[in-house]
Amino acid sequence: MQYGEFSHFPYGEPGLHSTALGMKNSIPAASLPRAAPVVERTTLLGGVAFIDGVASGWGCWELTGWFEDHLVAPGRMEKSPAEVSEHGFGTIAVDPRRSEVLRKGSTGIEEMPRLLSAARARVVDVLRGFTAPVSDDRFLNAAIYGKRVERKQFGKQVSWVACPSDSDRLSDIVLSLFAADILLHREFHEANLCICEVCGRVSFAPATTTRTGCRQHSQRSNQSGTAFARVDPDELV
Repeated sequence: MQYGEFSHFPYGEPGLHSTALGMKNSIPAASLPRAAPVVERTTLLGGVAFIDGVASGWGCWELTGWFEDHLVAPGRMEKSPAEVSEHGFGTIAVDPRRSEVLRKGSTGIEEMPRLLSAARARVVDVLRGFTAPVSDDRFLNAAIYGKRVERKQFGKQVSWVACPSDSDRLSDIVLSLFAADILLHREFHEANLCICEVCGRVSFAPATTTRTGCRQHSQRSNQSGTAFARVDPDELV
């Protein structure tokens, strides 16, 4: 499904940047870790793409494209869900034309932007708790026992993979992508995961921003009075 400049990776080159293209507002591209093969970090790419995309003004169409590219195509879900849910919003149709939605009647599709924002806010809050001095990693166990992530054998390697259900809350689906990568690379995330306290952006360059800042809202750039300098992706971990 094409919903950006790229048909296969609509958020940018995998392993480097993840920015939703063609959205309402422009935000900096998130730099992703390059230390591991791309195939191992596509779950992380999907999680960051959701956080960036919702901040850019996503609606139903973009959400459907995200599901297709980051969950259906890699085999993490069988099909894109007809509806999504989040605490406080109930269930809202992603595509009101689908037969399973038409049979239920009301769709509440006008509430989708607020549901997306609420899902993003919960994901950011959970990740911020993980980076706190006393780390709160309960979402990892919740993902395991909720069967949203599972261990699988690939040849001689054992890996964690995301496998959420379309009945899971949208925020839990997104968190399953982060959980799978954190379970594989916990030390990396404990040392490098940055959550901006202003905009909620996720990045992985604490040496050039801060653990609670981003390229636009870095405490270091604010203190110096200068704009944040662009960083070559090759310089990042």
